[in-house]
Amino acid sequence: MAFFREIEGPIRKFAARVAPAGTDPEDLAAEALARAYARWHRLRLLPYRRAWVFRVAANLACDRARHRAAASRSPHEDRLGDGVRPATDVIVERETLRRALVSLPRRQREAVVLRYMCAVPLKDAAEAMSVSAETVKTHCERGLAELRRILGPSFEEACDA
Repeated sequence: MAFFREIEGPIRKFAARVAPAGTDPEDLAAEALARAYARWHRLRLLPYRRAWVFRVAANLACDRARHRAAASRSPHEDRLGDGVRPATDVIVERETLRRALVSLPRRQREAVVLRYMCAVPLKDAAEAMSVSAETVKTHCERGLAELRRILGPSFEEACDA
């Protein structure tokens, strides 16, 4: 199928960028493509099918990183001394971010999540949202400005730590 030939190279490059240490990017890309193929009867008509595959690959990378991190430490281990933040801090920050994202208008939230959380290329995000690339940029700028207003500068600093 033409879609799979067209997306194979870009999804492999993307997987190489987002695959956590110890994860084969080829496996990540193959899994994302396999999931798209398994759902092709529904996916083939969607205008955002390319972005869907990138999102699946990003989610797989996050899942594998999370599982690897969980397997590498005991449940009672205190990781403060080695530069890793406690899980409770991470959970609180994610929940705070989730609530802030939910407060954004739908299109701003979609643009921010696709571009910054799923690392979908601008062209693909525009295609997924059925808008122009400039519109996606505008939604991102407004959404990020609102997130900065809601969360404040201390949240950005905490996420960078």
